[in-house]
Amino acid sequence: MKKLILIIASIVFSAASMAIEKDTTKITIREKVILIIDESGDTSDIVLSDTSSNVSKRKRATRDSHWAGFDLGVNGFLTPDGSTSLDPKDSFLDLNYSKSVVVNLNPFEKYIPIKGDRFGILTGLGFQFNSYDLKTNNRLITTPSTDSTKSQLSSFRDSLNMASVSKNKFKATYLTVPILFEYNDAKLARKGFHFSAGMVFGYRIGSKNKMKYTTPSGNNKKDKYRDDFNLNPFSMALTTRFGVGWVNLFATYNLSPLFEKDKGPELYPFTVGITLLDF
Repeated sequence: MKKLILIIASIVFSAASMAIEKDTTKITIREKVILIIDESGDTSDIVLSDTSSNVSKRKRATRDSHWAGFDLGVNGFLTPDGSTSLDPKDSFLDLNYSKSVVVNLNPFEKYIPIKGDRFGILTGLGFQFNSYDLKTNNRLITTPSTDSTKSQLSSFRDSLNMASVSKNKFKATYLTVPILFEYNDAKLARKGFHFSAGMVFGYRIGSKNKMKYTTPSGNNKKDKYRDDFNLNPFSMALTTRFGVGWVNLFATYNLSPLFEKDKGPELYPFTVGITLLDF
C-alpha cells in the first residue's frame, strides 16, 4: 500500500515520466530521479538521485564554432617583400592605418565533424567591408595604358575644385566563404580554447572612392566615385582564428594581389582584428 500511494502521488503532483523494471520503480521529476526499490515484497527503500550534474556536463560539451558573428579590425597592404612601405610611384595608396578598418558580418556557419565535437571543417557565408583611409588628397581613377586592352590605376587631383580634402576613403566589399579546419575544446565549450585555420574565398561585390572636401569658394562637398578600379574580382586569403571563451582574434593575409596583374600596384591585403559579437 505504501508503494502504491507514493506512485499515485508522484503521477498526480509532478507530471513525471514513470518506468517500472522488475521490482524497481523509477520516477523522473525534471532533473531528479526517485527509485523505489522493493527487495523483499514487504519493505521498500526510496533512493533520491540528482541528474543535474549530468545535464550540466552535456551542456558544457556542446561545441561552439567561431565564424558567425561581427568582427572589427585593422586592414592594410603589404608589398611582395612583406613591407607596408609602398614604392614612391604607388604612394597615392599610402594609408592612415589608425583609420583603415575592416568589418566582417558573418551571418551563417556550418560545422562538418571529422572527430566529433572537437575537430572538423567549418564553412559558412560572410560579408567583408574594407575601408582604406588614404593619406593623399588624390582621387583614384583608371587611365588607358599603352596596351589598349588594359587600363592603369592612377591618381588625380583637380586643384581647381578641391582646395582641401578632409576625408579620402577607398572601399571594397566582398562576399566571403571560409573553408577552415577547427579545433574546439568540447569539454569546456565557451570557456575553452579554440583554434581554426584555412582559407577564405571572396568575390568583390562593390568598390568606390569616397571624398569629402572644401572648394576654393568655401563650400563643403562629398563625392563618391564607383568603379572596379582594376580590382581582382576574386580573392583568396590565408586566415586563422583563435581564442579562449568569448575572446576571439583573427588575422588574414591575401595570397591573391589586390589589383589585376599589370593594372595596378602589386599589393597584398591583410587584416587583424577581434570578434565583437558571435552569433
